[in-house]
Amino acid sequence: MVVAKYNVKKFTGTNAFGLWRMKMKVSLVHQGLYEALLGEKSLPDSMSEKDKKETLAKAHSAIILNLGDKVSRKVVKEDTTACVWLKL
Repeated sequence: MVVAKYNVKKFTGTNAFGLWRMKMKVSLVHQGLYEALLGEKSLPDSMSEKDKKETLAKAHSAIILNLGDKVSRKVVKEDTTACVWLKL
């Protein structure tokens, strides 16, 4: 199994948000986490609750890890992937 690593430059508020957003979406698609952006209800019913929580947590952390400190502070109170994405 080949594991690919995709490097998305952190969004700091001074770089192009549209380009960052596109790269972040692509990264989440490759990680199998894209549906988490749409909220828990968008995840397949066939997924166990444990897998749903894990997918949501992974997507949330992937986004947070790709934000600069200044931007991270603006979304620190958002606890779901969808809320962080919408706030950005």
